Amino acid sequence: MRHAHRGIAGAVVAIALVGIGILVSAADVKVKPTQVLAVPGTPVEEALTANFGGAVASAELFTVPTGKVFVLEYVSAFLELDSGSTVNHVAFGSDTPHQQHAIVAHFHGSSAEQFHYSAAQSLRAYFPAGATVKVSSQVNGSGDFLTASISGYLIDE
Repeated sequence: MRHAHRGIAGAVVAIALVGIGILVSAADVKVKPTQVLAVPGTPVEEALTANFGGAVASAELFTVPTGKVFVLEYVSAFLELDSGSTVNHVAFGSDTPHQQHAIVAHFHGSSAEQFHYSAAQSLRAYFPAGATVKVSSQVNGSGDFLTASISGYLIDE
């Protein structure tokens, strides 16, 4: 009987501790205002729409100015393809220096003979002065258009 009594006492203490939390009022809670993080350079956001020439779409999004480095942080794409077509790849990168960052495109619906795919990803890639950031996509079948966007910032070399 003595051990059962300890169990009841422990339960009473647990309930009392939970009760303390309930007694905290909304006036006691200190909320900090949302802070906007400073970007360490000049923000860049670019977007475009490119038409497919058969199964391939490719377009230049941004050329890095002299004396700067572009830090790419986020990419996204939307593809509208002919019904039955699928995406082989979507990639962002540059020819000089050669770099390519592939992102996964997901099917998310269809409408009137069109298949819709989208892709988005956070990443960190660096492009030197003179580099041209491009988007490319290849599909099985044929596509109508590719809409792409990038965001990041420029820093001094």
